[in-house]
Amino acid sequence: MKYLMSLILIAALFVGFTGITWSADAPKIDVAKMFVEKKCNSCHSIDALSITKTNANSKAADLSLVGKVRTSDFLTKYLKKEADIDGKKHGVAFKGTDDEFKAMVAWLAGLK
Repeated sequence: MKYLMSLILIAALFVGFTGITWSADAPKIDVAKMFVEKKCNSCHSIDALSITKTNANSKAADLSLVGKVRTSDFLTKYLKKEADIDGKKHGVAFKGTDDEFKAMVAWLAGLK
């Protein structure tokens, strides 16, 4: 019995230290591609990734460094129109799955 308990403890420590999970991996999402497909680049550019906005008249910010000034928590609220920047809500509500939304927020927060 002690041997079995030791094995369980070692396995638990291994999983905890390595970060291995037993659940299926989430599908990989090409967020840069999704950004364009969902027409986010109608208003926003990401110059650092050579993504240009299609509406030249848009005054929306370049998002190349958005992760330096905004947290993922704020981006989540802003894209859900629960927060504002300078008194303005985001122009368009995100349309997509929860996984796509989470991937988009994480990706934007990582732009530094």
